[in-house]
Amino acid sequence: MLGFTFRVELSPHAPATAPKDPVGTPADDQQGPVILAIRKLKKLYPSLYIACDVCLCEYTSHGHCGILNKDGTINTRPSVERLADVALAYAKAGADCVAPSDMMDGRILAMKRKLIDEGYGNKCTLMSYSAKFASSLYGPFR
Repeated sequence: MLGFTFRVELSPHAPATAPKDPVGTPADDQQGPVILAIRKLKKLYPSLYIACDVCLCEYTSHGHCGILNKDGTINTRPSVERLADVALAYAKAGADCVAPSDMMDGRILAMKRKLIDEGYGNKCTLMSYSAKFASSLYGPFR
């Protein structure tokens, strides 16, 4: 019989306990759970293919996947840039694929451009929202 003991500690960097702000600063925190998990998984299983959801919702104080204008609407340009920064951070940590979960205009181009400009264009693929939505990744939500 196999026995497993798990010790769960909430890091101050975990989405549930991280200090949230209007731009989702914790999303690409180098000590945050996603980046630490990518690094750990790549270390333990170097050939494991890691695809990461790119999202700001859980890290923003307002709960939206973007930066807001003063009237509460999404400010697309800085939101897209922020999402691209998060995608790059995941790629640098070792993600093989980044998959945005928002539906913001221009985010695929911004993410791909950032990955290419930083030397990750051929190291980290980009999955579009439509491909992700049609995949089994969204199975539990149907």
